[in-house]
Amino acid sequence: MAKAERAFFAGNPTQAVSEIKSSAAASSDKDKLLYYMEAGIAYHTAGDYRKSNEVLAAADELIRSYRSNLGDKVGSFLISDKSAPYVGEPFEQILVNWYRALNHVLLNEQEQARRLLLRLESDLRELKYEKEPYMQVLAARYLLALLAEQAGDFNTSRVQYRNLELFGMPQDWLKQQRYYLALKEKDTASLKSLLTAKPAIITPAGERPIEPQDSYGQLVFIHQAGKAPVKKSRGKLSQDEKFWLAMRLAIEAALYSEGALLTTTTAMAALGFAENPIPKYESRDKAATAIAELKIGDLKHQLPKLTDYEEMALRNFNDNYDTMVGKNVTSLALKFTLAAIAAYHAGEKAEEAAGGGLGGFLVKAAVGAGAGAGVAATLQPDLRSWRLLPANIQMQRLVLTPGSYPLELILPANSRVASELPKNITIQAGETIFLSVRSFTPEQP
Repeated sequence: MAKAERAFFAGNPTQAVSEIKSSAAASSDKDKLLYYMEAGIAYHTAGDYRKSNEVLAAADELIRSYRSNLGDKVGSFLISDKSAPYVGEPFEQILVNWYRALNHVLLNEQEQARRLLLRLESDLRELKYEKEPYMQVLAARYLLALLAEQAGDFNTSRVQYRNLELFGMPQDWLKQQRYYLALKEKDTASLKSLLTAKPAIITPAGERPIEPQDSYGQLVFIHQAGKAPVKKSRGKLSQDEKFWLAMRLAIEAALYSEGALLTTTTAMAALGFAENPIPKYESRDKAATAIAELKIGDLKHQLPKLTDYEEMALRNFNDNYDTMVGKNVTSLALKFTLAAIAAYHAGEKAEEAAGGGLGGFLVKAAVGAGAGAGVAATLQPDLRSWRLLPANIQMQRLVLTPGSYPLELILPANSRVASELPKNITIQAGETIFLSVRSFTPEQP
């Protein structure tokens, strides 16, 4: 992905697509899903929403085939060898379809987007009851609430606002969303109960509290901010005393169960070459932690963070490190031990072929030394990750009286916008405009 990333973060997503295609053509099927996901983001950022949906639909189809064939292995951030297919986490799989829905919205195909998000509800519900709250893709829930409201499916909107409340969205913000919903429904009882939370309406002269009789349109602004964190090696396994000791004990048990002549000392010597097989996620765009502001006329509006992929990846992987060590040390030790036994026997055969004696011993030692690094390589970390994703997704619905308004996105220092933002926007009564922008800190020369 190196060439594709350089092109993408230099502001050329079309060139990034070309590089991804070239890499995908030369790769095996095990990386196919990841290339689909990366290409989907690149096409989306380039504004080719139909092509983005083509490759993301292929990604979704592949995800569902993995679910059928791999069962519980899918979406568990397993410590797997790199020969296994990349299957993604549950929240990554949901983001595939969130982007598909967003593409439909930006193509003015709101009904297709709403139906897609409704079909995604079972996946969202699984995350709701089986996973930690920070794994929730709240951007999908909010987009569904907005689209359902537009379509007159008010009950779905209410359900999604309850979910957003359950997963920690601010009460003041939620009450404003419910007020807008009550306006749409002409629900006077709810309007009365939410009177203290009455949101503002933007006018060419400034802001004022909205009134039920107002004529207005809506702007839904989506800001995809920053760069997703990526996996890095933790370094040598020997640097983690706890993991190293656990591996030693598990290797001793594995050697005993296999009836091998290989000693624990010899096996541990080979283990000294090994990298820690559990990688870590590292942030790479500090500016993305700041909340951007959308300036409309002279007014600035903060954009709430609806989905924090950076937190999802860091916490899901890094915070569960000790748990992953405990769960995987036995299988890792057995895998390593079998490779070490095979290397040992290869050394014995080489010694025998050399006729024994000093010459045979040296041949065996040479084969063993070379095998040490090879055996250790069985525990290399899998560093594949979805690299073109944003660090987080910020969204806000703004209500405006009909008219023309200047727009400006205020970003942290050094950030840049990857897709063009119109300098002015024209609002018509009863109309909802969706705008989506990607920003990040460019690569340093």
